[in-house]
Amino acid sequence: MAAVATLHLAIEIPDSRYRDSCAVGAPRPIADDACAHLSVLGPATGVP
Repeated sequence: MAAVATLHLAIEIPDSRYRDSCAVGAPRPIADDACAHLSVLGPATGVP
């Protein structure tokens, strides 16, 4: 932890470009990042 200056809480808000994501299976959307939509990055906090 000595190399870490700050920590940030992060949340990914997923979405899918597939109408029926169950039909294509799990590996395909994960492999091509098809489920990424938004990322929310919180403010920096100090390392305890």
